[in-house]
Amino acid sequence: MLAEIGNDEEIIAVDNRCERQGPSWFDRCAFEPFFGDTKLFSVRDGYVPLRKLSTAVARLLPRRQSPIPVYYGSAWWSLTRAAVTEVLRFAADRPRAVSWFRLCRAPDEMVFQSILKQTSRASFIRFDDTEPGAPVRARHRAATAYADFTADSIGSPRVLDLSDLEPVQASGALFARKVDPIESAGLMDALDAAAGIDRPDTVSAEG
Repeated sequence: MLAEIGNDEEIIAVDNRCERQGPSWFDRCAFEPFFGDTKLFSVRDGYVPLRKLSTAVARLLPRRQSPIPVYYGSAWWSLTRAAVTEVLRFAADRPRAVSWFRLCRAPDEMVFQSILKQTSRASFIRFDDTEPGAPVRARHRAATAYADFTADSIGSPRVLDLSDLEPVQASGALFARKVDPIESAGLMDALDAAAGIDRPDTVSAEG
């Protein structure tokens, strides 16, 4: 792990730049107003008719202007102290630019990428697919994590099993997702063995 994070790099993925009038899901997530951070319209436990109404209204409203270019990528990242310092300084100097993301869907996958691209640490981003000549990223590598989105349920990565051992190890990622205590037991045992970790078979109620 130290070898992975020891370099002067920002281990964060910038997959694309969102466009205000773009047709993609990412463009809509960024620029269509999203009201799901309120109790009534929550996508998890809000009142379903109101949720549907808020989505329909958002589609009819003009797309919002952004104060800075908006970039999208995985929420799994590891930043240097220098980057964190610049992000905090940006947030203190431009609070309205940060609060703009409150009406985005999945802002956790935008705000750090977008701010970091405005700082002197932009050229230190390891996985920036928006830059010309960006190196090809290892398959399933999303910044710090290994994840496989090839399953039919594209909105969530598939649960990994022992057949994923070789690609997980070859990816160089700091961790893998998603794993299940039962379905992924063989994979976790093999990864622990490769790392020299003796994992107990059972966990006590106190532990």
